[in-house]
Amino acid sequence: MRISGWLWLLRKDLFSQRARLAILILCITLSGFLFGLTFSAVAYLRTEIRPRLRELFPERRVVVRPASSDIMMFKVDGPKISDKAYEEFKKLDGVAAVYAQMPAGFPVSADFEMNSLNVGFTTDIIMFGVDRELVAKDVAPGIDFPAKKASDPVPALITEYFLDAYNLGLAESANMPKLSKTALLGVGFDLILGESQTGLGSTSVPSQTKRARVAGLTANPLLFGVIIPIENMREYNKTYRAGKDATYAALHIDLASPEDADAVKAKAAELKLRFEAQKEVLDRYLRIVGTIEQCLLGAFVLVFALAAVGVFTTFAAALQERRPAWGLHRATGLSRFGVMLLACGHAVAAAIPSALLATAGCVAVSLLLTNFFSRYTEQLSILPGNPFHFGWETALAILVFSLIFSLLPALILTTPICRARPVKLLSERSL
Repeated sequence: MRISGWLWLLRKDLFSQRARLAILILCITLSGFLFGLTFSAVAYLRTEIRPRLRELFPERRVVVRPASSDIMMFKVDGPKISDKAYEEFKKLDGVAAVYAQMPAGFPVSADFEMNSLNVGFTTDIIMFGVDRELVAKDVAPGIDFPAKKASDPVPALITEYFLDAYNLGLAESANMPKLSKTALLGVGFDLILGESQTGLGSTSVPSQTKRARVAGLTANPLLFGVIIPIENMREYNKTYRAGKDATYAALHIDLASPEDADAVKAKAAELKLRFEAQKEVLDRYLRIVGTIEQCLLGAFVLVFALAAVGVFTTFAAALQERRPAWGLHRATGLSRFGVMLLACGHAVAAAIPSALLATAGCVAVSLLLTNFFSRYTEQLSILPGNPFHFGWETALAILVFSLIFSLLPALILTTPICRARPVKLLSERSL
């Protein structure tokens, strides 16, 4: 039979089932639409959020910090991390590298002035000095950390969450211009050492101003504040904490393998320090992400099951009505495979418009959510990319889902018809 003959038979079958075809398209469109939203959300969680969490909390890294305890309304710190403890951790078996995080032992302010945007403010800051290797991936290309010359501005990293707080807080309330991540790179500002704008803390050494330059932004949640090279921080602490031993706010320890954490944990307990494996933190966040994925999949399966009942029922009624007609086609020379092709034609005729409608619905929802929430999602560093982005992968997944969802019941319900004898089919009457 020619292709034109197949198309004529298929068109005749479809026109005799207009109402049921509309019901099929409705059921498959609803399922495809919900499948598209679920697929897009789960794909974002798996391809964006999970890698982001693994980047923030490396599995081979553990962090050692001073322990603290609550006594009534006060939090009392335990022993500080000394240079001796730092050296002991470096000598442990299974330790690949130890990166120190040194706090400023004196009040520090920063004076930010961006004349091009008419933005400026002075504020107290939290400042740490760290080893370059800890933030190497965050330092902008071409910037030395630390600076090669003493006269050069001090390279400083700013936490991405500070930028989020400015854009969503100060910029919103004061009607100031919002800043992108690239807007801060290379911006110069003044570090005012030994001076607090709020009057907190004091020092007998006269304050001094150091010129600094933004060398990058970091998303490390443990580096909250302004981050400068530890070499500079040692120098400043010697000036403003003369005669006092160097102490560290944290030691970031990279292990040769996550299984080597036990030795570091034992040493931390011996020194009465707080031990935290980043793998455990990562696992907690991944469990939350996994729970969200399961909730999304569970909601989809529930709706899918209800829609599947409608699709199977509608297909069963449509194919039951066509049994005598297909028996006539069989008697006049149409093969079993030809009957199966007619049934698949019904399924494809319902699947393609359903996939297009479902895709259009998902695109509309994506654009609506993107436009409504873009002012927040673009300014939250914890959210990589656009969580509401609709890509071609999702459109292709919707098409494949719609085809499978419609072809499967068609094949299952048509198989008994293909096996039946033409005489038996001709003797039946449509319900």
